[in-house]
Amino acid sequence: MNSICCAKRLRTPYRYLSLHSKNMDIPADFRLNVFKTMDEYLPIGEFETWLYASAELQNLMDNDVVLDAFIFNCKQRDASYQFRKVMLSHFDEDEFMLWKVKSNLHDLIQGSPHLNRILNDFYRLGCNVYPYLVRLGSIIWEIEDIGYYGSDIREIRSRISQEAKGLLAEIEKQESEKPGFRLSDYRPSAN
Repeated sequence: MNSICCAKRLRTPYRYLSLHSKNMDIPADFRLNVFKTMDEYLPIGEFETWLYASAELQNLMDNDVVLDAFIFNCKQRDASYQFRKVMLSHFDEDEFMLWKVKSNLHDLIQGSPHLNRILNDFYRLGCNVYPYLVRLGSIIWEIEDIGYYGSDIREIRSRISQEAKGLLAEIEKQESEKPGFRLSDYRPSAN
């Protein structure tokens, strides 16, 4: 599988990659596919196939992160967890989290089939680290109890999309105003 195929088949535009990375000398599609694999959007086996098919990356094995990707055992027990652990030693976790939240907001706007996973993740992240994600994440309970609330899933998806658009616009605005912006720097507007 080539990088064009991965980029088309899987979501998340390149624009959600930060310009403030520890590994600026690696191709953007490598970083994107590493992040997708860490976020479990790209199965680790598909990442491995894509990696070994890339002649460009084979020529960059003098870079520690690329070398670690090539020598990583994708068949090991807990491979996803171990992959994330190894790759986060090369990438800034704040960069990954900013990419993750922005790309998931983009997916919610587009009507992602991963709605439940994203909302659960936002709820968990909101309770633990980023409180402004709780409101959006807690909509999962309304979806799970749709009969009780008497809601329409199309109306809920529309509301999710609107909230995601607003949050993404605010994050991107603050990111453009502050060099080195981190997700922890985000301050919700007083709407």
